[in-house]
Amino acid sequence: MTKSRLKRLVIEIHRRSIWQVLAIYLLGAAAAYQVVQSLTEGLGLPEWFPGFAIVLFIALLPVVLATAVVREQAPPKGGPPQAPAPEAEAGAEPPETTPLPKEPDRHVLAWRRLLFSVVGIFALWGVVAAGWLALGGRLPAPTASTELRSPGIKLVVLPFENLGQPEDEYFADGVTEEITPRLAEIPELSVISRTTAIQFKGSQSSVREIAAELEVAYVLEGTVRWERALGAPSQVRVTPQLIRVSDDTNIWTERYDAVLSEIFRVQSDIAENVALALDITLLGPQRQAIRARPTENLEAYDYYLRGNDYYARRFIEEEAWNSVEMYEAAIGLDPEFAHAYAALARALVWLNQQFERGGALPRAREAVDEALRLAPDLTEAHMALGDYHYYGLRDFEQALEQYEWVQRRQPSNSDAVALIAWIQRRLGDWESSIANADLALELDPLNTVWLIGQAQNYFYTRQYERAEPYFLRAIANAPDVPYYYRWAAWFYLAWDGTTDRAHRLLEQALMSTGRRSSA
Repeated sequence: MTKSRLKRLVIEIHRRSIWQVLAIYLLGAAAAYQVVQSLTEGLGLPEWFPGFAIVLFIALLPVVLATAVVREQAPPKGGPPQAPAPEAEAGAEPPETTPLPKEPDRHVLAWRRLLFSVVGIFALWGVVAAGWLALGGRLPAPTASTELRSPGIKLVVLPFENLGQPEDEYFADGVTEEITPRLAEIPELSVISRTTAIQFKGSQSSVREIAAELEVAYVLEGTVRWERALGAPSQVRVTPQLIRVSDDTNIWTERYDAVLSEIFRVQSDIAENVALALDITLLGPQRQAIRARPTENLEAYDYYLRGNDYYARRFIEEEAWNSVEMYEAAIGLDPEFAHAYAALARALVWLNQQFERGGALPRAREAVDEALRLAPDLTEAHMALGDYHYYGLRDFEQALEQYEWVQRRQPSNSDAVALIAWIQRRLGDWESSIANADLALELDPLNTVWLIGQAQNYFYTRQYERAEPYFLRAIANAPDVPYYYRWAAWFYLAWDGTTDRAHRLLEQALMSTGRRSSA
């Protein structure tokens, strides 16, 4: 390009105010982006919405610049302006002329174009956001072609050690159990399930060894002491510490001394400080969920924790009924305790499914309806409703809708992911079932139910070599459960048609379980 042409181009850029157009557009886009960010947080929209706005702003920038280069209005109708007529005879009046319309100011046109562009982009973003909210903010269900993985930074919350009286063990476990779902509300975290974490209670393994087994980058552990005093409020001391496994560094620790009524604030503060230590910014809806107080009645909360303790041993029918009694006692003290209603519903569905207590199912429906009335966005209530449809009514479509709702809210909820996998299996979507079962095991690697379920997935699809490790891991994790041996024996018979390995496995079952009739 010659110097003269370059000079003419620079002059033309200045003449058409392109620099001003670009500057005004960038300022307008920056202001609109701040509004987009605020709306994204306030409305609880997905994190990709601000990025979507940026893409729109970038995509329209060439269009805005192109309009600035286009020449102004075409000549008025009637063709180009005529040359002036020869001078008329002396004394004749000059011909009447029509003035040309005034040309709009270039700067006004630039401002108008930019204003319309920024408003148009913001309106388009708003239409997409409104559509998202109108459809319930639903993501498409995962398919076999979707890459499934646990999100973000992997962390495990180990059972906090009880430094109080032995009978307060359930309270220390309950404090830990309440911290885990609060952390699960943070999408950037991949939190190992409580089912796996509880198996390290009292373990002599080092933090590094546990982290290596679970493949996590961070470990949250701590201690709990509940002190009671006559004539004074009970005191609670909770001392958490967050450890970075790569270099055994304690990156955050705190000592909380509070009255019992402040236990929910302590649990919320721990979750928020973990996020802060990991450089995670909490959005409004996440912070609100983390700070939620399940009840104001501490005696009701105590019954709720006792119910959870019994429910952990629900394979024994008496313990399952004990959990029901505890949850009902909690509800009696606080009729608006939504978490207790949801837990009661799941316990009753379990009794109906495992021990054929038919009268439990109508009671479960009443409990879950009350939980959802009190707290429509409570994940535990949606899990309970999913269980009611899945185990109680065998209504797989309705159950799948509830579990997917929970997974969108809590990506680290391994129960929701696994139950989605089992429903997909029942619906014949084997590839998606296997993918989701893998994700559930990434979040809950020591859950023997998930292990045997994935083993069955590969067994049913005749992928025998892939199935065997899952059967063996399930047996290793629960060597006293005859059910797993029976399934593995059937698997070996189907794989090679011989009885040798199945017979050896059943002999092992007889020694491990001590129940000849069961194997």
